[in-house]
Amino acid sequence: MWTMRSPWRAFIAFAGITLLLAADLVALYWALTRSPRSNAWIVVVAALSAPIVGGGSKSLLSWWRKSTLSPSEQQLRAVANAFATQLRSNLPREARADGISRPLEIRWRWTTRAKNALTMDELSSSPLPSGFGPAPIATRLSGSRLPTAGTVTELGGLYQQLEDGRLAILGDKGSGKTGALMLLSLAELARRDLPSEEWTSNVPIPVLLAVKGWDADSEPLLDWASRAIVHSHRAIFRGQPEVIQRHDGLEAVRRLLDDGAIALCLDGLDEMDSTLLQSKALEQMTAEQQIRIVLTSTAEAFNAANTQGQLGHAAVIDLLPVDVHSAKRYLLDGQVSRRLKVWTDFTNQLELSPTSAAARAFADPLTISLVHDAYRKQGDPAELMDAERLPNRPQLLDRLFSTLLSNEYPDATERQRVKMLLVWLAAQMAIRDTSDLAWWRIRRWVLPWLPCVVASLLFGAAGGVVSGLIGGAALGAAFSGGLFLACSIVSAAIVITGTRHDRRLHGPLPRLTVAVCLGAVFGAGVALIRELPRAAVNLGGIEIGLAIAFGIVIGLAIGLVALHDGPMIGRMRPPSVGEAFAGLAAGGVSGLGVWIVVGGPLGLIVGLVAGVGFTLTYAWTHPSPRPYQEVSAAASYAADRRASQIFGAIGGISTGLGFGISGYLSLGLHRGLTIGIASAILSGVAGAVTTSQAIALRITALGLITRGIVCWQPIKRLEGAYHRRILRQVGTVYQFRHDELSRYLSREPMRRHVE
Repeated sequence: MWTMRSPWRAFIAFAGITLLLAADLVALYWALTRSPRSNAWIVVVAALSAPIVGGGSKSLLSWWRKSTLSPSEQQLRAVANAFATQLRSNLPREARADGISRPLEIRWRWTTRAKNALTMDELSSSPLPSGFGPAPIATRLSGSRLPTAGTVTELGGLYQQLEDGRLAILGDKGSGKTGALMLLSLAELARRDLPSEEWTSNVPIPVLLAVKGWDADSEPLLDWASRAIVHSHRAIFRGQPEVIQRHDGLEAVRRLLDDGAIALCLDGLDEMDSTLLQSKALEQMTAEQQIRIVLTSTAEAFNAANTQGQLGHAAVIDLLPVDVHSAKRYLLDGQVSRRLKVWTDFTNQLELSPTSAAARAFADPLTISLVHDAYRKQGDPAELMDAERLPNRPQLLDRLFSTLLSNEYPDATERQRVKMLLVWLAAQMAIRDTSDLAWWRIRRWVLPWLPCVVASLLFGAAGGVVSGLIGGAALGAAFSGGLFLACSIVSAAIVITGTRHDRRLHGPLPRLTVAVCLGAVFGAGVALIRELPRAAVNLGGIEIGLAIAFGIVIGLAIGLVALHDGPMIGRMRPPSVGEAFAGLAAGGVSGLGVWIVVGGPLGLIVGLVAGVGFTLTYAWTHPSPRPYQEVSAAASYAADRRASQIFGAIGGISTGLGFGISGYLSLGLHRGLTIGIASAILSGVAGAVTTSQAIALRITALGLITRGIVCWQPIKRLEGAYHRRILRQVGTVYQFRHDELSRYLSREPMRRHVE
């Protein structure tokens, strides 16, 4: 086995790159010396050789970097230990954020609600199929009987004895399924510290993943899980050997999954988009025999999926409603002084009235935790026992939510503004019949054309400044106005039409279309700067037509970008062959336009500058292919802002270079430098505004003002509601922590109250 990269690989790779570059230079020299059609040959040779040299060099470098080593057992053990350490640090913090720091005593029993599920005796007595099941856990007691019931804090006793490693936890919404999964994960992480355990599949690392957004019909479970784990836990690969960091750590994580060293705790089968995807997910889970899998779902979704694709040889349990005595112990835990007396009086009333509306409402952990949060600092929860004022669950929950908002937002002005935003969001979600609040889609709910108009205004300003520096203020104003009007009309029409029909763009084709449009604009802009000073300025003639043409093409690009679904991702990395080809193709469009109007040398320069710029843009920024599966809403918001800054910087530098060089050739150094700097700044800002969902959300705040909602930073309001446990997060998507809260806010009386 090799212990380092082979020297002969490096020699062959770099020799091949040198030969490719040498051949390219020879071809360019030959094209330059041809006569009389040297310009045409330069463009042809450059267009053909650039992708060949770029793609060939990238392939050779990739081949050289490909190591003959696979991660050793010792290296995988180090990664596993680092991973477990990070989870032990992060998971308690996430549990506290979700209100699970003090576990509620939720009981479970063997299922009576799941169809086609094995009974405890059937699971205990039926042998595993040949080759099925993960490696046994070291502490498994041979011949021991599976427990029939218990509390969620004791789920480890059942999990450790499952030879097949399959456990499904069923419960209604708000019944504590996610909390049970977190408690099980924390318990298993603690077991890894026991000195008698081995690191291998005896004590697999429990990794909690939300399955919402997983396309089980087209993506294998292990591929999705590997990518989701790497994306959520990049820090574990820092400082690891290069063989571990290869492919961003995907190969190492996949090895751990294949070896059964990771257990998948999959939360929210019922959150997947369709029954078909849910059944496909169960089929894939059954097929991956070497991995321990714990799954949560509602009984209804599990039964619907289980009729088409069963979770084979699994233990299925139901979470039971919380009894009054367990609720009392939870609510009194940690109370001191005067608040202890208040809570004691309330819980005593609960015990004396087990059939009251309040006692019945507190049968699920979510409602109990809401009561605790609503009256944590002040107020008397005994008011919830007033049967005359609050005779049923809906009215009791209305009072509970009102108190929660009042106590979490004591300032009346802030509370009113937050209420107005939450009421509007709940109403929009009710109209669309969704429980998901994706922050990047809020821009579609109010004046969706407004960010496009702002971007058009910036592009119009850029065009006006550049043309004004060339032909004077009158030309600049006319060019700016024509470009802005055409750009804003086209982009707004695309966005309004797409929003009305709920169009969401994905894949490489829209990106390539946008790149070609911007490449054409860039090339035409360079040519115009070179040729416009030679032409007579005629405000009613061709200049206005050119401005409108520029505006239409830019508006098309802005409209297509606005319809992409999901936040942007920005990360500096080497471009792939496909990205290099697409970037150079867009750059070739720019160079071709300049060659047609001006000539070959300037066209070659422009093509190279644009090609490099587009290639870097393709490689370093792109819409998230799976927006639901990012780490968190705040993290995806920050990543989007970072990506827009990268995009704006690359676009601004490329535009400034191209326009500046062209201005220097036609107008001299001083004016060329001024044109380059002005175009770099304005086009960079315009590009950032065009691509960023985060900036679009900030602009949308202006639209919210037209609805009477003062909210300059919506993401901060949403994060504040999340940290106050009014909202929860599933990946990057917010949801109201309680479905009843969403219905409460979206009711017409509440809307009138806020207005």
